[in-house]
Amino acid sequence: MKKRNRQILCLILVICLLFTLTGCGLLRSAVKAGAGKLKERFLGGRETVENTVEEPETDEEQDADTEEPDVTEPAEDIAPDTDQAAEQTDDTEDPEDVMWKKLYIRLLDVVREDIPDDPDAAASSYTPTEYYLYDIDKDGIPEMIIKRGSCEADYNGDLIKNDGYAARAIQYDLALGHSALYTDPNENGIIFEWAHMGAQDVQRATLQNNELQYEELFSDYIQDPDQDYTEVNTIVPGAVYLNAGDINQDIYVLQYENILAGMEGNLPAGKHVDTPDPELSAAVDQVITYGGAVVCVRSDRYSPDLGTIPFDEMLTKLDQWGNIPFDIERQQYADIDCDGTQECVLWLKQQGEDSERIDLCVLSLQDGKMYAYIVNYAEDCTLADNGVFTTPGTYSYSFRLAFDHDQCMRYFVYY
Repeated sequence: MKKRNRQILCLILVICLLFTLTGCGLLRSAVKAGAGKLKERFLGGRETVENTVEEPETDEEQDADTEEPDVTEPAEDIAPDTDQAAEQTDDTEDPEDVMWKKLYIRLLDVVREDIPDDPDAAASSYTPTEYYLYDIDKDGIPEMIIKRGSCEADYNGDLIKNDGYAARAIQYDLALGHSALYTDPNENGIIFEWAHMGAQDVQRATLQNNELQYEELFSDYIQDPDQDYTEVNTIVPGAVYLNAGDINQDIYVLQYENILAGMEGNLPAGKHVDTPDPELSAAVDQVITYGGAVVCVRSDRYSPDLGTIPFDEMLTKLDQWGNIPFDIERQQYADIDCDGTQECVLWLKQQGEDSERIDLCVLSLQDGKMYAYIVNYAEDCTLADNGVFTTPGTYSYSFRLAFDHDQCMRYFVYY
């Protein structure tokens, strides 16, 4: 009897031991699975951009790899070889085929996830608003500075480095409040100008070992309120004001070379035409005369796009506060963005004797659709042969437009 009891007790102990070991294995599996999900979630964020394109394999590694490639894998996930990556730094027929541009577009997609839907929550020093592009170290691929913040008091920036294989943040918390950025004609550098309440400071930042190193070039304090700040291009000859792009648009990346050339005054001259393109002219007449549909795209980030809308209805909704409609004051055909294709420019005058507001509308026919690019408060600007719009008056300013389908960027020029 005692022997049987001992056997039963041993059997119970064995069962408990097996249950304990199995339970621990299941627990470890659950923890491992949970950690894998957490890692997948994390890697699905910022590090995905950093590791999107891997370094090319060496010849030895390629020879050692006996597995056949999976033809179902998307082509963009295949790492290019070094020669291909070098070639891709130049714009080809399709600007989206350039690897560094693909990486920046993916990065912007990730960054946009930081934009809250709630406008009150968006008033944060962490919310991304704009981005700059400029080749600081002159290696052929521009760096990106992502601007965050809600006002001049808290604007800050993240510096992104892109080598054609990965785009990663290398420096945070750049001071961007009360500041402007300029190109630097030197081999390595970008110019920072800080100016506020009479104080002005101009520094050159060079990229050394993935970190910006600053050198003071000019410092001044103005006590006369009527005196202007010193122009940066007199401190650094050849420096050109750098525009920022809307964080919600990729056009700055896709058309970087043309936009930078436009900022520097190196784009070929636009072309005024006395005889408009027949197809464009017919489409414009259809839109204006019969209220045909247009895709309305704003050139700034402060006003919402109206989307696809009848042209005559668009004229009543450009003023989102007073809903005062606009009339066409005059029109002109020209090649605005110097790409060899004509556009129709409309100067829109707001109705009412008390209103002096004039908006600009550029009609562009693309893939059978008419796009209407809107510039608010453009005043009675003139259009020069070089494609530059210039406003009249004492505080005159000049700007150009870059656009493609549902994206548009207005950028200011100083020449």
